[in-house]
Amino acid sequence: MQWVLAIAVTGFIVTIITAYFIAKPLQKMICNAGLVSLSTIAGVLMAASVGQSYQTLQQQGGEIQQDVTIQGRIVGFQHYPDYDRIILNQVLINHQSLGRNWSVLLNYYRPEKSFAVGQQINARARIKPARAVANPYGFDKQQWYLSRAIVKTGYIRGQAIWLTTPDVSLRGKLQARLDELNTSGDQWLRALLFGDRQGFSQHDWAVLQRTGTAHLFAISGLHLMIVAAASFWLIKLLTSIAIAVGVPLPKSVLVFSILAGLACCTFYAYLAGWQIAVVRALAVVCLVAVAYIFSHRSSRLSLLIFSLLLSILLNPLAVYGIALYLSVGAVAIIAIIHWRFAGQYHLSGWQTFIFMQLALCVLMLPLVAGLMGQVSIIAPVVNLVVVPVMTMLVIPLSLAGLLLLMLEPYASWSAALVLSLSGTLLEWLMGQVVNIDHWFGELSSRTVSLQGLAVLTAGLAILLLFPAFKGRFYLLLVSVLAWGSATIKDNTYNDSWQIHFLDVGQGSAALVTQRGQAILIDTGAAFASGFNFLSAVIRPFIEARGLILDKVIVSHEDNDHAGGLMALAADFPATELLTTSDECVMGTVQKWQSLTITVLWPPPAMAEQYSDNNYSCVIALSDDHHRVLLPGDIEAKVEQQLIARYPASQLAATVLLAPHHGSKTSSSPEFVSRVAPDYVVYSQGWLNRWGFPHQAVVGRYQALGSHAIQLSKTGYLWFEFNQQTVDIGEYRRSLSSKWFHKTFSN
Repeated sequence: MQWVLAIAVTGFIVTIITAYFIAKPLQKMICNAGLVSLSTIAGVLMAASVGQSYQTLQQQGGEIQQDVTIQGRIVGFQHYPDYDRIILNQVLINHQSLGRNWSVLLNYYRPEKSFAVGQQINARARIKPARAVANPYGFDKQQWYLSRAIVKTGYIRGQAIWLTTPDVSLRGKLQARLDELNTSGDQWLRALLFGDRQGFSQHDWAVLQRTGTAHLFAISGLHLMIVAAASFWLIKLLTSIAIAVGVPLPKSVLVFSILAGLACCTFYAYLAGWQIAVVRALAVVCLVAVAYIFSHRSSRLSLLIFSLLLSILLNPLAVYGIALYLSVGAVAIIAIIHWRFAGQYHLSGWQTFIFMQLALCVLMLPLVAGLMGQVSIIAPVVNLVVVPVMTMLVIPLSLAGLLLLMLEPYASWSAALVLSLSGTLLEWLMGQVVNIDHWFGELSSRTVSLQGLAVLTAGLAILLLFPAFKGRFYLLLVSVLAWGSATIKDNTYNDSWQIHFLDVGQGSAALVTQRGQAILIDTGAAFASGFNFLSAVIRPFIEARGLILDKVIVSHEDNDHAGGLMALAADFPATELLTTSDECVMGTVQKWQSLTITVLWPPPAMAEQYSDNNYSCVIALSDDHHRVLLPGDIEAKVEQQLIARYPASQLAATVLLAPHHGSKTSSSPEFVSRVAPDYVVYSQGWLNRWGFPHQAVVGRYQALGSHAIQLSKTGYLWFEFNQQTVDIGEYRRSLSSKWFHKTFSN
C-alpha cells in the first residue's frame, strides 16, 4: 500500500511539472492547482501522522489497573469541592517519556496538599487511556481530550503526590506577590494577568458562559492588541517628550515601536504560561508586524490563510478545539467588515470601535451557534458595554499594576494601590454582569436548530456582504418566514418506537420515544465539579431531536441513576417525575402512546425492608410484539421474588438492561433463564473499578444465546421496534461518529 501511495504521489508531481512546461499559457493556473494539491497532500499526511501517534498512545499498556510512578510539569490546575484536577506535560511514566507534546490528566481526591501551574510533581497513580463517553449531541469530552493532547487519565493514590521542583520563575514570583496582596477580585486579576482561572467557581463559569463573556478572561488576541497599543502609546509619549526637549531621534522609530510592542506581547504571553491560544495569537501578531516592517502588501484573505496555517503548524491538534475557529472567525469577520465598509462612513475612533464591537458580537452568533449548539441572546449587549470598559480601563490598569509589582520594593505601595483599584473595579463590573444574568436569565442561552442557524447566517450575509438594494430587508423577512414554515413540527409518524441508551459512563440513562414524545428513565450521575449528564448529554439530545419530555422515571436514589434530579428541576421544571416514593411501585400500569408501562417492583411502603439497590423500580415496556425490561440495580434476592410473582410471559424480554450494570450479585442463573433476552445491554464505564460486567454474568447470557452489548464499547445505542423487526444502531460504529470515537469501538 505504501509503494502504491508513493508511486501515485510521484506520478502526480511529474504530471504537474510536465504540464507546466508544455502548456505555457496555463502556467499560473497549473501553479495554483499544484500548490493547492501539494498543500492538501501535506495536510493529509500531517493529520494521518498526528492521528496515528494519538491512536498508538491510546493503546492499553501494562500500567492498566496497576500503580505507576508519574512525573511531570503542571500545565493545568482546577480546584473542585472534593478534588483537584491536574494536567501534566513533559511526563515520565515509570521513568519512560510519554513524549513532549502529550499530556496526562490526574484527579487528586480529598486533597491535603496544594499545587500550582508551573510546578514539577512526582506521584503514584493509576492511569488508563483517555477515553470518554460517546454521544451524538452535547459536550464531546473525547474531542476535548484530543484538543488538549491528553492521552492518559487517572487518579492519584491517596496522598502519594510530592512537589519536586517549585515554580521559581518570574511569573511564579509575581503571581505569589499578587496573592499576598489579597485584593478584591483577585480571581479575576489572576485570570487577566496570568491566565490562571482556577479561582473561578462553578457559578462564575456559568455566568460567563450564559452572558458570552468568558472570552474576556481567556488571554487571546484582544489582550495582546491592548498590550501592543499600550506600548505604542507609551513610546509615542516618550517620543513626544524627546522631541520637546530637543533629543535627536533615529529614523527607525516606527520599527523600534513595533519591535517594542512585540517584546511586550511576548512577555505577556510568557506571563500567561504560553497557553495555546496566546501563542497562536502572538504568532499572528508577529506575522502582521513582520509584513508591515518589510512593507509586504498582502490581501486580507492571504493574511487570514497564513494566520490559519501558522496556527495549525504550531498546534495541529487545535483543529479539534473550538478556540481556533472562534479566533480565526473573529479575525475573518473584522477583515470582512473592513473590506465591506472601508471608506463608506467617516467615523471617529470611538464610533469605529463601538461599531466594530457591535458588528463582531452579532456576526459571531452563527459561528458560536454552529460550534456550541446554542447562543446567548444577551451576549452582544453585555459585550457592547463590558468590552470597552475592559479594553480602555481595566486591562491597562491591571497591566500597570503588574509593571509596578515588578519594581518592588521601590513601588510596592503604588502597586498595591493600582491592583486594588483594578480588582475592585473588576469585582464591581462582574457584579453587574451577574445582575444582568439574573434579570435576563431566560435569554441567556438558547439552543439553535440547523434551520435557525442557516437562516441566521443567510440573513447576516445578506445584510453585510451584499451592496444596499431596495428589497434586501424583504428578502431577509422571506427567509425568516421560510425558516418558520420549515420548522413546523411534522406530525406524520409511523407506529415504530425507540429506546435510546445514552452513554453516561458508570451509570444509567435511557430515553423511550414515540411520535415525538419521550420518557426518560434515570438521569445518569452528577459530580462535585458541577458536571451532570442530564445537562451535558440528555438535554442536548432531547433538544436536537425536537422531543417533548413527558415524564421522568427514577429507578432509585443512587447518584449514578438519579444524580441529575437537581438539573432536571432547572431544565425541565414542568415534567412529571415518578419515583419509588409515589407511583413507581408494583401494580402501577400506564398507557403511553402505543406502549404499556408496567411497574413490576417494588412493593409500596416497604423501603425500610430493602437496600436502595433492591428497592429499585423495575419497569417493563411492551407493545403487542416486543418487551423491554429495565430492572435498575436489583440483586439476586429480588430477582427470585420476581420469578415467584410473575409468569414467564411477563418477564421475557426482547431487550434487557442488565441488572446492576452486570454485577455478580445480580443476573442469577434462574433470572437469566426466565427473562431469556434477545439482547442484553450493559450500561457501565470502561475499565470501571468494580469490574462490571462480571465475566460469570457475561457467560450466563452468552450460554443462552443473548447478544451482549456494552455501552463502554458502542457508545450511544439505540433500538427501533417495528411490528416484526428490531433495528439496532451503535454510535461509535456509525458514519456520523468521528474517527477518534471509532478508536474505542472494539
